[in-house]
Amino acid sequence: MKPQFQPWQFLLLILVGWINRSQQDAVEYLITENRILREKLGKKRILLNDDQRRRLAVKGKILGRKMLDQLATIATPETILRWHRELIARHWDYSQRRKSAGRPSTAPKIVEWVLRFAKEAFRVTLEQTGVEAVRLPPRSPNLNPHIERFMRTAKEECLGRMIFFGESSLKAAVVGFLAHDHAERNHQGLGNKLIAAGEEVGSAAGEVACCERFGGMLRYYYYQKAA
Repeated sequence: MKPQFQPWQFLLLILVGWINRSQQDAVEYLITENRILREKLGKKRILLNDDQRRRLAVKGKILGRKMLDQLATIATPETILRWHRELIARHWDYSQRRKSAGRPSTAPKIVEWVLRFAKEAFRVTLEQTGVEAVRLPPRSPNLNPHIERFMRTAKEECLGRMIFFGESSLKAAVVGFLAHDHAERNHQGLGNKLIAAGEEVGSAAGEVACCERFGGMLRYYYYQKAA
């Protein structure tokens, strides 16, 4: 049995088709108008503000890439979709709500206690080992250049790159750097020679080996004799 259509149903179909056609005609007119305006502007760049980019991004995302290829004239589909991605990223960006970046700062009282403890412990260590302090006049680096250069080298090449969790770890780092400085590091003041050269120095036979300290922070290359 064939379905029976009522007259009002035919009228509704005709009305829907007319509306769709009218909308399509309106879209085609707007596309033509935009392209003509674009031709008039030539290669001049159209500068949009943030609100205008936001409105285009929202509407462009709804249309999709394929439809934008046919309609977009002010900007390319890639640009419009990129604006939408940036809009979403800014919407979910809560970095401005953070009080400060990174880890929370240490309380000033704790910093004061740590510095006081380190200063007193260092002074006690000097007294126990019998080190005699010699006061130097202010602004006189040439009176003690060697130790000042050594301390700078130790900080730049080793101590300044490490984080210590106690006195024992600091002592181990200092001892390790002293061993490297004396036996594995060239010194310009000695003609690029080692202070305490090992038996392998001067050898040009064997395989090249590497001695690493502190996970590769300090390295020493030498020729290793074949066994």
